[in-house]
Formats: sequence, structure tokens, C-alpha cells
Amino acid sequence: MDNWPSDMKLLEYPSLGSTNAEGKRLAFTTESDTWIFAHKQTDGRGSRGREWSSGELDFTASFLFYPGGNMRSLAQRTFTASLALFDALVYSGVKPHKLTLKWPNDVLLNSKKVSGVLLETCRDPRSERMALVIGIGINLFSCPNPIQEQELNKMATTLKSVLADKTPTARIMLTYLANSLQFWEKVFRDEGFLYVKDAWLNLSYPLGSQVKVKVKGKEYKGYFEGVSENGSFLLKSNETISKLSIGDVFFGDF
Repeated sequence: MDNWPSDMKLLEYPSLGSTNAEGKRLAFTTESDTWIFAHKQTDGRGSRGREWSSGELDFTASFLFYPGGNMRSLAQRTFTASLALFDALVYSGVKPHKLTLKWPNDVLLNSKKVSGVLLETCRDPRSERMALVIGIGINLFSCPNPIQEQELNKMATTLKSVLADKTPTARIMLTYLANSLQFWEKVFRDEGFLYVKDAWLNLSYPLGSQVKVKVKGKEYKGYFEGVSENGSFLLKSNETISKLSIGDVFFGDF
């Protein structure tokens, strides 16, 4: 975990508007699996176009690669990215029991958001090949202003809150994450999504937990019934199980 993977390329920038935007710009100009790492990101984005604000000491990077497969299998890489984040944070010194994975793309530290994932694809018009860019942000030393982020990030936290002066720099965290994501991508290819899904569920909330899901202005309450074979959120309400492909998920007593 402490050495950079020999078969991965690294592009390091003092500042970028968005590491994901740079990854999409570079797609198909290189065949190498490539990390795009910025010490400062000025126009970061989260899921569904939300702003992702980060301090200059926080982690912002994107991974560009060409995994093949259909759009469903590409979207399922949000689970491998979350598992890789979990492992990297544990390697950095966080106790595993303090971390929880929350569908579809959040990592929680002491029940507060410490990291997020944004997947974007782009197609090569010359060959119809697809590139996948996995953007990752980690609140190492600071977190978004809750007034700016409203309800979604009111419960944000930082890695420093538990590691104090042992918090790794963004560059060190990148090495941990690059190794971990390489491992989970191999697991995905060798074992398939169902294996990855089960590993993810073992690190998420218990089945049967009370949950509220907001989808396009509508609110649904019920119980967490897991993740479907294609990665959808399973919500049980009134003895009916619904499959949700998008939504903001909140666990707790409602």
C-alpha cells in the first residue's frame, strides 16, 4: 500500500477546475490507467451536479480507465470505489467499526460523511469504446460548509477528527487508494459484481434499518432491504419492495 502501483500512470497538478473534467478530456488520448491528482480543485462536483467544495489540504483525484462491459457494469464501479475508500481509510489508521458505506457512493465516519464518489463516462466516437472516470473527494482536514450544502452534508466530518496529527497528506492517501482500487477492480473482474455487492453490504447498514429516501422531490420511508443484482437500492415499505436507481438516502428513526 505504501508504493505506487507500477502499471498506473499519475498526472499531478497544482490546481484544476475539476479532476473529473480533466479525466474526460484525456480519455482516449492515452491507453494507460491514469490517476489525475490536484492539490487544489476550484470547480468540483458531486452527484447530480451538486458542488463539491474542498480545502487545499483535502483530497481530490480521479481515476481514468477502460474497463469494458456495458453501462450497468460501469455504474457498478461505485461499489468497488467505496470498498477501496474503506480499505484506504482503514490503512491510514481509522478503526473499521467507525466507518460505514452508504448507498450509492458515500463513506461515513462516525455516521458523518467523510468521502464521496462521482462516476462519469465518455464514449470514443471513433470506436464506440467507453472510458470511465471515477472522481473521489475526501475531507481530510476540512469539510463543506453546512449552510452551503444544506441537509445533505449537515453531517459532514473530517479524517483529522479521528486521526489528529496522524492524518495522512492527500498525496499519501492517493497511494493508499490507488493500490486499494487496483485490488477491488481485480476482484470485480475475477469474481463479478455479486461478490463485490456482498462485500459492500457487510460494511453498510444492517438489513432492516429504518431509512428515508428522497427521489426527485418525493420522500419514501421504509426499511433497508439491501442492494439488487444490478446495484439498485431495495426499499421495503408496506410489505412491498421497490428498486431505486437514484435517490438521497438517510438512515435513522423516522
